[in-house]
Amino acid sequence: IGIVLTVANVSFMLIMGFARSLVDTLWGIEAFGKLSLSLSLVNFAVTFISQASMVLFPALRQSDKKALARYYRVLRSGLSSILPFSYLLYFPLRIFAGIWLPQYEESLYYLIYLMPICVFSVQNNVLYCTYYKVRNEPRKLLWVNVRALGISAAGGCFAAFFIGDVIAVVVFAVCGIASCLVMSDRYLSQQYGCQGDFTVVMSLAVTGGFVAANALLGFSEAFIATLILLAIYAALRRRELSDILSRALGLIRSHRR
Repeated sequence: IGIVLTVANVSFMLIMGFARSLVDTLWGIEAFGKLSLSLSLVNFAVTFISQASMVLFPALRQSDKKALARYYRVLRSGLSSILPFSYLLYFPLRIFAGIWLPQYEESLYYLIYLMPICVFSVQNNVLYCTYYKVRNEPRKLLWVNVRALGISAAGGCFAAFFIGDVIAVVVFAVCGIASCLVMSDRYLSQQYGCQGDFTVVMSLAVTGGFVAANALLGFSEAFIATLILLAIYAALRRRELSDILSRALGLIRSHRR
């Protein structure tokens, strides 16, 4: 089981690693360095937040099947409702990094296309990977990650050799990570009776809107467009967000007592 999990984790890491290798080989160290700066910022955030899975695993391991199904629905709803709002962090991060590292202003442009990794990877690591381990299904996790790696590699090669654009290579790598989310959500949601809703579709739609707004509009206009997009998303997910807020207030009150 340990070997299978190791190969699965390495396969997931290679989704972006293959894209970085293509950029380094075809466009040289300068383009590779620009991409690596933005990717390092994103990886730091993902690694920091994903440590929650280390706490979740032993807790879920002791739960019965009914409790696992209930926790899955709560975690899935909570993460998918909250994580898209992390796109708002792009704007202060872009301003702060531009002031702190003005000579790397151009490389921060890649953050537009790499920010979705925060949403997809955090949900994948905290929820889906944890549940694969709890369910003793490492081979299923390996299968998902290998398929995602194949999508990323095939798309990256097409973008590199036929389109000839670094951004296209990055976009296909992000699509590979998104495919992990889609495949895992479809499988585990069927196991726990959550199929039939549009949770992942709405998350992907917000991601596409954020990327399109920031790629096509100016900084201020993109910020306004992102606010409008997230306001619409919040209206559509108001029930889930209200439930999360009430749970959080309940925890705060119980802690004070």
